Amino acid sequence: MAEALLIGTIISSVASAGLGIMQSNQQAGAMRIQADQQRLQGELQMLQARQEENRGAAEALDVRRNLLRTLGAQNARYAAAGLVQDEGTPAVVAEDTQQDALREGRTVETNAALRASSARLGAADSRIRATLLQGQASATQTAGYIGAGVTLLQGGIGAYNRFPGSTGGAGGAGLAIPSMNSSSSR
Repeated sequence: MAEALLIGTIISSVASAGLGIMQSNQQAGAMRIQADQQRLQGELQMLQARQEENRGAAEALDVRRNLLRTLGAQNARYAAAGLVQDEGTPAVVAEDTQQDALREGRTVETNAALRASSARLGAADSRIRATLLQGQASATQTAGYIGAGVTLLQGGIGAYNRFPGSTGGAGGAGLAIPSMNSSSSR
């Protein structure tokens, strides 16, 4: 009877330790998958940053093209009207048109740079989250193995204390491991 109890205690401890390891491995695996997803999110955000830069450059180029078309159309109208283009109202209008286009081009480039910077910040945040998740996964897995070791030790000590002839059997002192969950009172 005592042997059956001893074997049952050992089997129970081994099973409990094994389940603890399996659970910690599953949790760590899930965290590693989340870390991989965060890394991919960071890569996507870096691509979005480059896309915003390219979009801004294209929009600024469109503004410059429109400026040249507008100046060409103005010059054609002034020439058709017989006006001198380098002085008076035609020169002022051309200068104002150029200044407006330059302001619009700078605004387009600045907005694109801001969007790209925002995407880069998001990418950095995603990389940091991925690193943290990877660390948490390792810590979870380590804790699972430590917990399994403690479970096996506690089961072994419990089996030893039940074994006939040990100091723990039938009211003896026996061996004990302090519980990891107990809090000491002063």
